[in-house]
Amino acid sequence: MKSILSIFLQQLLLLMFSFLLYVYPIQFLLYWTLNYTLPVIVTIGLSIIITSCLIIYFKTKNTHKSFKSLLEYGVGIGYLGCLSTTLILTINIIYSMPNNINSYALIFLTSLLTFYSKFKGCQLTIKSLQLKTTKLTKQTTFIFISDVHLGTQSAKDLDRIITKIKHVKPAFVCIGGDLIDSSAITIQDLKAFKQLSMPIYFVTGNHEYYLNHSKKLLNQLNECNIQWLRNTSTSIDDITLIGISDNQTLAQKCNKLSQFLPSKKYTIALVHKPSCYDKLAQKPNLMLSGHTHNGQIWPFNLIVKLQFPKIYGLYTNGDSCIYISSGAGAWGTKMRLGSSNEIVRVTISPQ
Repeated sequence: MKSILSIFLQQLLLLMFSFLLYVYPIQFLLYWTLNYTLPVIVTIGLSIIITSCLIIYFKTKNTHKSFKSLLEYGVGIGYLGCLSTTLILTINIIYSMPNNINSYALIFLTSLLTFYSKFKGCQLTIKSLQLKTTKLTKQTTFIFISDVHLGTQSAKDLDRIITKIKHVKPAFVCIGGDLIDSSAITIQDLKAFKQLSMPIYFVTGNHEYYLNHSKKLLNQLNECNIQWLRNTSTSIDDITLIGISDNQTLAQKCNKLSQFLPSKKYTIALVHKPSCYDKLAQKPNLMLSGHTHNGQIWPFNLIVKLQFPKIYGLYTNGDSCIYISSGAGAWGTKMRLGSSNEIVRVTISPQ
């Protein structure tokens, strides 16, 4: 009974999502431009059709471009249209404007936000993180990337990431999950990583397990010089690098990670979601996580922060710290508003 209720609530939430992002802005645009009101039955029908398409996309791991485009529109332009519509309606409560002004404002605001968000979604910055410790005898610089989302992002986006990594010349590279988010991606799409001469270490995120060929693709990563850390560790000079897989409960992740702690070496833990950091009695010297995207598009950062209070940036706890990246790519659509794509250059120096 509880399972049925959970499924019903999920479908209801997706129906609301479909209405707000796909139908609601169009509904008001038609009213403000043509003085035409969509019949309730049409509004409900459209919402149900769109919901059905999204369920097919999410549940069947369908790779057809039409389903992907539908998601991209809703997460991107549709959401910004919803945001603009709500803002205009709020203004009208205070000061009533003619319908033609409302329609112009909706088109202008949505277009402006779309162009800006598209621009931000194409930018890629290098974030520098400087740390000190008594456990290292020499300075070490490495790269951390998370949430590349190859699938939403293109091969050109991956090439840009690889180029920036080569420019930094790190000792090694860490990938914190959600490297891939589409079942259309094959191992050939990851061959760009073979351009890197330094070791590459990878842990899974949630999106790797949504792929219809997940197991096969993950087992092929070594063909691209990517070492998959599955609840295991590896030594790099004075550093112990620990990798925790994402397809586990929070308690299982904490238990697996705790098995490697404490350590005389400097410990770095790669864990896709930042949830387990505060649950650990013994913490690693540095935990690197992603997943949150820093909300990606405002005001989702406020919603994401409810589930992940540590949403973005560096947080310290004694001689331990966690850095949560906003990600090297965006999910669903290549758009960002109030957040940025980033590669993290981590430099750890002897104290």
